[in-house]
Amino acid sequence: MTTKKNSTRNDSDIRPIITRKNTQKKNSTSAPSRSKNFPQTHTKRAASRPLRCPSCGGAKIVGTIRGYRFTYFFLFVFIFLVLPLAGLSLILASSYSTPFLLSPEFIRSMKLFAIFLATLVIPTGLATGLIGRRKVINTCMKCGHKWKPSGKGK
Repeated sequence: MTTKKNSTRNDSDIRPIITRKNTQKKNSTSAPSRSKNFPQTHTKRAASRPLRCPSCGGAKIVGTIRGYRFTYFFLFVFIFLVLPLAGLSLILASSYSTPFLLSPEFIRSMKLFAIFLATLVIPTGLATGLIGRRKVINTCMKCGHKWKPSGKGK
């Protein structure tokens, strides 16, 4: 049977560590000294001039990051898939007789054309939804105005 070795720590072993941590905390809370060689940053200037809405002057501003835009995807698919198919069917309906439009060959060729367009347009539309993501947009909580932040003051 093994016996446990009782090792007791002295308070003197722990005390220097605690005092060292306490002194580091006290030093970190004090203001950092600036050298004469480095210019002062514009953080104090920005703090004295709060961000305001350009349209109503409201002070409640929220900065959000844009994500995926479904409107770009649906707009792209509508313009490059739905409109060409509808336009082609209208053009063919006005220039050919009804029995030709109902023939199996024509219906099969229209299906192939629609599949061809869909295989090109849908992946490209998904990629267009990614345009402009990760951009910061400021929104006024008072009037709902949205704008892109700029480094210049207006």
